Amino acid sequence: MSSARIEYASPICLIKKVKRMQIIPTAPARPALERLLKESTKDEMTPGEIWDQRISFVYGNPPFSSKITREEVEDSAVKIYGPRPAE
Repeated sequence: MSSARIEYASPICLIKKVKRMQIIPTAPARPALERLLKESTKDEMTPGEIWDQRISFVYGNPPFSSKITREEVEDSAVKIYGPRPAE
């Protein structure tokens, strides 16, 4: 006899999944968005653009009550990683 074990999902889990699937409608077609997404994959970011994006990410993610400035983030990045790369 085989030692394979068959596991069955509980009926309640299946019902919840079906209900959840019915709530989420199919996204409408967005040809302009699709075109922009395809165009964006062709562009390569320069090292300077990547640096700026990282600075923006760090600056935008501290807690709301934080008093950190963008200049402080840039100064810290220069201390850790060196100067901003050239374009």
